[in-house]
Amino acid sequence: MKTKIILLASLLLCIMFGACKKKDATPKQQIKLISKVTAVGGLNGDQTTVTSFSYDSKNRLIQRGGYYYTYSGDDLVSISYGQGTNASLVYTFTYNNGVPVSMHIKTGPIDESYTYTVIDGRVTKRTGSDSYSFVYTYSGDNLASSKIVTFVNATNYDYGLDKNPYYNPTAKYMLLNSNDQENDYMSKNVVIQSYYQQYPFLGSQYNYVPGVDGYPKSVVVKTNPPNDPNSFIYKTLTFEYVMRDVAQ
Repeated sequence: MKTKIILLASLLLCIMFGACKKKDATPKQQIKLISKVTAVGGLNGDQTTVTSFSYDSKNRLIQRGGYYYTYSGDDLVSISYGQGTNASLVYTFTYNNGVPVSMHIKTGPIDESYTYTVIDGRVTKRTGSDSYSFVYTYSGDNLASSKIVTFVNATNYDYGLDKNPYYNPTAKYMLLNSNDQENDYMSKNVVIQSYYQQYPFLGSQYNYVPGVDGYPKSVVVKTNPPNDPNSFIYKTLTFEYVMRDVAQ
């Protein structure tokens, strides 16, 4: 009888221990990343482009449509449109102990180099030749504005508080143009308008439709064409996402 009682008590302890283990199991952390963008636009609204996004086991972007991303350790060292000898556009990046130093662009006749200014862990300026530079300002953890400075006409980009659908927490630095929104995966917040400093009536406005979690479901981009500032061109981008486990 005592043996049966001991066995029963042991069984109950095993059941209770197993239940506690299941109850105390920590759920895996996940992040939300963009998986597909469907863009509808054109003069007659009849042009549709679908761009898919792929990631590696560390949740780093490795492909965006026809663009391919290559890493060395934790550093993004190149972005190319196409692969190998078929690449028609190649960005290459250099680092010093993980901090970006320079960028080189090669596409057709264009062969240019830029240097980065990094302050407090953030890129504040990317400087090229002929006084051509990109200047970034921040507000807390968010990008507040960016400006393309040239000897002809500066272009300004202002940012709001909505979540950036392209944001990826594995990205550390603003390496590329803020006007190429799909490359703006460093800032947590979205661009809301762009305009030329000398011609503020020319530019784009971004009207986002937020989802329940704050990530945009879509955005309508309204643009004034330079050749006809009294008319507008509209483009609608619809976003799809994927939940991925945070790399351990």
